[in-house]
Amino acid sequence: MESVFISMNKFFYSPTKKQSLLCIGIVLTAVFISFSPVLKADFLHFNDYTNVVTNNQIRSLSLQNIKSIFQSKIEDIYVPLTVLTWAVEYRFFKLNPFVYHLNNLLLHLGVVVLIYLMARKFGLSIIAASVAGLLFGIHPAHVESVAWVTERKDVLYAFLYVGALYAYMFYVQQCLPGVKRPVKSYRYLIITTVLGALSILAKPMALSLPVILLLFDWFKGRQLSWAAIFEKFPLMLIMGAVTWLSDVPFMLNRWRGMESLLVGAWSGIFYIKQFIMPLVLMPIYRVPQPVDLTNTEYVFSCVVFVVLIGAFIYFRRYKWFVFAILYYLFSIFFLLRVSADTQINLVADRFMYLPSLGICLLLSYAFDRLINRGRASTNQFVQLLPVICIAVLFMLLGIKTFKQASVWQNDQTLWTHQLKNNPQEYVALTHLATSLIDDKEYREAIKRHREIRALKLSSEQIGELEGVHDMFKKVDYIESLFKRSIKINPEQPESHYNLGYFYELLGVVDKALLHYSLAATLNPQYSDLYLRIGVAHMLLNQPEKAVASFEKLLSQNTDDAFYIKVILAYKGAVETGSKESIAVYIPALKSTLNRYVALVNSGGKINEQRYYNLGSIYGVLSNFEEALRAYSMVLEANPQNIEAYFHSGISLRHLGRFNEAIEMYDQALKIDYRRVDILLEKALLLSKMKRREEAIAVYEDLIKIDSDQATALFNLGFLYEQMEEIVKAKGLYEKAVKLDSSNADLHYNLGNIYAQIGNIDKAKVQYLKATAINPGYENAWVNLTVLTFQEGNVEKAYEYYKQAQVFGYLAPEAMRGVFENFKNK
Repeated sequence: MESVFISMNKFFYSPTKKQSLLCIGIVLTAVFISFSPVLKADFLHFNDYTNVVTNNQIRSLSLQNIKSIFQSKIEDIYVPLTVLTWAVEYRFFKLNPFVYHLNNLLLHLGVVVLIYLMARKFGLSIIAASVAGLLFGIHPAHVESVAWVTERKDVLYAFLYVGALYAYMFYVQQCLPGVKRPVKSYRYLIITTVLGALSILAKPMALSLPVILLLFDWFKGRQLSWAAIFEKFPLMLIMGAVTWLSDVPFMLNRWRGMESLLVGAWSGIFYIKQFIMPLVLMPIYRVPQPVDLTNTEYVFSCVVFVVLIGAFIYFRRYKWFVFAILYYLFSIFFLLRVSADTQINLVADRFMYLPSLGICLLLSYAFDRLINRGRASTNQFVQLLPVICIAVLFMLLGIKTFKQASVWQNDQTLWTHQLKNNPQEYVALTHLATSLIDDKEYREAIKRHREIRALKLSSEQIGELEGVHDMFKKVDYIESLFKRSIKINPEQPESHYNLGYFYELLGVVDKALLHYSLAATLNPQYSDLYLRIGVAHMLLNQPEKAVASFEKLLSQNTDDAFYIKVILAYKGAVETGSKESIAVYIPALKSTLNRYVALVNSGGKINEQRYYNLGSIYGVLSNFEEALRAYSMVLEANPQNIEAYFHSGISLRHLGRFNEAIEMYDQALKIDYRRVDILLEKALLLSKMKRREEAIAVYEDLIKIDSDQATALFNLGFLYEQMEEIVKAKGLYEKAVKLDSSNADLHYNLGNIYAQIGNIDKAKVQYLKATAINPGYENAWVNLTVLTFQEGNVEKAYEYYKQAQVFGYLAPEAMRGVFENFKNK
């Protein structure tokens, strides 16, 4: 046993580069395994859809779009660098959640490596630095930051922030008394400033960096002179400018005397408690009620707060302790709350991600001291006890992290976990219900429920339908979740809105309208409600009320998106409504369009986005000449607007001006030659123009850019089939069908290819798949009839023939004679 401990001493306290690499490798492997469930996770409707899935800003890496990213906020937060990383991922991997989660995890691993290196720079041993990196990397409270795609901003800003700190340690080391500072030392200060500037572009929490740099100066023994402060001015100015320009809302607080003191103490202690005892971790935490000293939560927080102040005073001579406390306070200061007004996200696990670094370093230093004391002891148990304890601790943390990472797999696992720990969380009930609406099985149940309702069957007839019990069970479960949410908090307009939308999907429009109206009563400024109320009145054939709702919507909100939605609603109503309702909707449509045109033309300067929206509206209304005029205004304002070129091309195609359309597509592709949708449109038009060779070249370019484009593979295969290059067509169809097995035409065409090369069994399989997707696919039934008849299986061929007959197919006379003889037998 003694020789083992001596070997450990030599390994950890006589370090070599090889030993450091081995330790880092072990740490990263442990962290990777602990977080590995995130690699199977999906996007969450909980902000991931807003930030990534439905975010049009990440759809292009053109200079114009990048400029737009750096001029915009998302969910009222300025994080352009984070959005840019999503845009890069989308360019190469589209919406593959694995890639987004993998990159989050890789950034987290990068932070762990930097923490290890920084701990070594602080003078800690290899084992202590490994403990610091592992404690930070494997801590369950950090799962939210890593497992949630939306929180890319956490791991990205932290990577840049810690990189800046690490670079600064090289600089500050050369600024210590008695050290001759080389001229090249300023390059580390420049690196620190650049990384710090990038960090705040990833997340506003990086604003604390200049203060933390001063803390590092103090810790390393540098004199806190004016020179030390002034050298950080460039970074302060950059961060201040970014904060001011982006209008970052930090201290959303309202001082309320005792309540503010209690909430401030509770929110400050909350993070320390979660770090020390990460027993229950959830996406939503509520401010404990009531906010007074009768609540033990606040008494406990105040006691701990006082103890911490006392400990800070008592241990003020211990630099590591003071450093850890000050690092925590300075880095989390902007997130501390003293008002209970905003109850959701007043505290969150992700807020502790980087602020926990100081505590991790302090605990690793303490562990190092324990190890050193153990080395001085002759008792082997005392020597190994700290190692055994830390090993058990990391094992428990790793297991907890693995389980917590599994919680973030999808919306259902996340909100089920929240409700397991807090069944009264009405937001979780609503989120779970809305996620189920988008689930394939539940969506099918909703669709079938609506179809059955439209048939107006009796309860007895409904009861005889296959699978109806399971269908009702799914629908009832979603409804019960919404109702529980409303029961817990009947004053929450979002809950009524979501239940109303659910009823609208079910076709129970009267109930939908009731809950929309209740939501509007609770929040008259809830603009989107008036859109849904208007749609509900449309479905109930109440055109005057629908128009009144839309007018109310537009009178209180001039957002372009609402104009577009209202115009689209009117268009749909004009196409499907009764003669009486159409007489109401047509004037309303013209009036709304004219109002939007006036809005677009208001002001002296061309509003690029509004003219683009106007072009889109005219396109939807099939007024392609006006659409072209609107897009030309966009291009006058910005000749690099790729979308204006693209949609000008689409308008020209609709007008039959094909050559001009191709020119517009080419202009767009000069800006971004990798735009798959534009390449696809161009290839389709070239095919239509019988310019087959050119179309093939475009399709092949498209597939080089994105080999998973099933539509392009299918269309290219079809062109080769027309050219009788069967082998090429077959290969392309087979690739396409693996990517999109729900395309009936694709299965049918592939069946034709197999039939041509004599592989009848495979051909029949493809035809059957086509009919399974589209039971009305006449040609597939006909081909099945013919092939099966030719095989001599008259009975099966007759079954297929009966299906084909439904759609008007009449078999050749000889075949019909055989079928007649078969029937007579």
